[in-house]
Amino acid sequence: PPVEERLPVEEDIMVIAPVDGIGEYGGTWHNVTWWQGMGNIEMIVYDPPVRWNSSYTGYEPGLLTSWEVSDDGLQLTWNFRQGIKWSDGVDFIPAVDMAYWWELATNEDFAVVNPPWWGRDSDGTLMEVSFPDDYTMVFNWTEPHYISTFIPAQGFWEWNPMERPKHFLSQYDPNYTDGMTYEDLEAVARNDDWLTNTAGYPCLHAWCPSEVVPGERTVLTRNPYYWKVDTEGNQLPYIDVIDVQFIGDKEPRLLEVAQGKFEAKFRGTDDPNDIPFLLEHADD
Repeated sequence: PPVEERLPVEEDIMVIAPVDGIGEYGGTWHNVTWWQGMGNIEMIVYDPPVRWNSSYTGYEPGLLTSWEVSDDGLQLTWNFRQGIKWSDGVDFIPAVDMAYWWELATNEDFAVVNPPWWGRDSDGTLMEVSFPDDYTMVFNWTEPHYISTFIPAQGFWEWNPMERPKHFLSQYDPNYTDGMTYEDLEAVARNDDWLTNTAGYPCLHAWCPSEVVPGERTVLTRNPYYWKVDTEGNQLPYIDVIDVQFIGDKEPRLLEVAQGKFEAKFRGTDDPNDIPFLLEHADD
């Protein structure tokens, strides 16, 4: 569809100011990881409700437009952007998808998705979750939880377990599809399966997997429904593809980094003792 039909409603589009000016579309970012879970890649691409700003001096909205905490800290309200779509073009509706996450998290027969640790009071009492409308999510506790909004900003491990596309997962859910078992659902619903699943698991991130060869490589392709633009209204991201190679052993990985096979990377060759070696080969 035309780009205007792929973005959220105008007032809820997230605008990103580029660091070095407006970019150009295209290209492949070659990257490397040492484990199938690809946590170093997830740290680059995941999009939580709230995230740290670029100067690490505070928080800024992500999937949310705003959030409110009651004066007594017993209630937290998340206001989501309207019109965001999953990478397969299906609408992301919190009262559907986030409600499905909560359904899975509180299902005693399903042990893959669990309530978050910050969802409980000190005595173990579980929070209550409700949806006053399609794009508002409310958490209630019996004791103060002032900082819960900021916890998903700390890392993908806090937010990704909550990112559950109902239209995709429910086809494997015995509560929605005859002939399915919880073993079927578990096969596609593990925490980082959006990065390792080959069955078309949709995501909300800038790039989503298009090819997964376990133990060899994963290719992530630009999400045509991504919900951010630059200051000139160009839909992000600019880069077409992230091509991730798996190299489990440190020494071969370090050698390929030194040979310039990866434009940029995050973790995996971060031992300070390796800096002299990498600098020695920086101009090769």
